[in-house]
Amino acid sequence: MVKIGGECEPNVVTYTTIINGLCKESDLTKAFGLYQQMHSMGIIPDIVSYTSLINGLCKVGALDRAEKLLLTMVYEDLKPNVVTYSTLINGLCKHGEIERAMVLLHSMKSKGHKPNVVTYNILIDGLCKNAKIERAMELLHSMKSEGHEPDVVTYNILIDGLCKNAKIERVMELLHSMKSDGHEPTVVTYSILIDGLCKNAKIERAMELLHSMKSEGHEPDVVIYNILIDGLCKNAKIERAMELLHSMKSEGHEPNVVTYNILLDGLCKHGDIEKTMALLHSMKSEGHKPDVVTYSTLIDGLCKHGEIERAMELLHSMNSEGHKPNVVTCNILIDGLCKNVEIEKVKELVHSMIPQ
Repeated sequence: MVKIGGECEPNVVTYTTIINGLCKESDLTKAFGLYQQMHSMGIIPDIVSYTSLINGLCKVGALDRAEKLLLTMVYEDLKPNVVTYSTLINGLCKHGEIERAMVLLHSMKSKGHKPNVVTYNILIDGLCKNAKIERAMELLHSMKSEGHEPDVVTYNILIDGLCKNAKIERVMELLHSMKSDGHEPTVVTYSILIDGLCKNAKIERAMELLHSMKSEGHEPDVVIYNILIDGLCKNAKIERAMELLHSMKSEGHEPNVVTYNILLDGLCKHGDIEKTMALLHSMKSEGHKPDVVTYSTLIDGLCKHGEIERAMELLHSMNSEGHKPNVVTCNILIDGLCKNVEIEKVKELVHSMIPQ
């Protein structure tokens, strides 16, 4: 039993607060123990109590129990609200039960409960993640026809879904529709779009979109630059990737370690070892500290181009700068040494990895 010192008696708020905390920790045994205790004490759980329990059940995949609990609410003459329905719909979607989620949407409407933009966003996201793009688009039109205004999150979800299904022309149409409906794209919208274009090898259009967003007063962030630089590198446009690095710096956008790691990897794969090492030097001189990914990338590049001595030097440099090689770094080096028939060095390296 919940006990509080002094003369304070626990009420529905007390129980609900504790139940909510237990559900967040997925401790459903204790949460339902308190739910039973409430009944035995004559304290009727409220909508928040039930919503917390439904959320807890959904988190652990107990969807049948969650749906039964919704029915229990109705039996106890408690009307579920939009948050309750959205919570259960979200749980169903996250476990791939899209059809059950859609049935619940229709049931919700038939009982006079209006879904809100969050409800629709959950369903549209679930449909997109289950490759049901056409139905997601239909749901957008349905919500608009029923007077529910989509928000920027709705459009971002759909743009991401269309990009992941390589429907680039429809993505651009949706962007135009979004703007014409008075919804201003955000940096996140542009990040999703540019990433989708790059992943579908539409580099020129991605670069055009960068200029377009700038002209509309949207300042790109380091994430957008990293996406573009990665896209250029993966499409063997190394020089343009380097130019974009200089451009972002000249415009006052500071690259981060991820930016440099992408470029270093691109230069290594392009076989330009000298430029790779020069970029590492530049990175350090500008105050950007390499991380274990930086060193692993460089060591891999050096090994693949037969530069074993320089790879070993870089390992020592890494250690002296306080960067501990991880198992990936060591495996890369062992592989490189083996391929270059440096067996003695392999033995030394393996020995140094074993705790003494």
